[in-house]
Amino acid sequence: MDQMDLFDLAEGQRQRDEALQAVAEANPGFMVQAMLQIQGLEGGTLFTTDDLWQHLPRVGEPRVMGAVMAKAEKLGLIRKVGNEHKPTKRSVAHARPVQVWIRVGHVPDR
Repeated sequence: MDQMDLFDLAEGQRQRDEALQAVAEANPGFMVQAMLQIQGLEGGTLFTTDDLWQHLPRVGEPRVMGAVMAKAEKLGLIRKVGNEHKPTKRSVAHARPVQVWIRVGHVPDR
């Protein structure tokens, strides 16, 4: 791999999408439970993934939450609140900043 390969945005996005798909497929039950949690939020509710984790079972691959959020955003269920972040309360995540999201509203079943 040469230096230019390290800075290929399209390739990085492709690899991200591939990884999100893989963790989603490996954790279908968790995906369903997490999506139900999001769908149960009232429109206009501000939240972080910490709020979801509190109501979900532990999972062997915590990166699956990224797949959940990507899917919910793609479906129009949620959107990012600008660049607003909060430090996570999950000790395993070492107080890293997590995105603040807003529940957009209910969409018809697909």
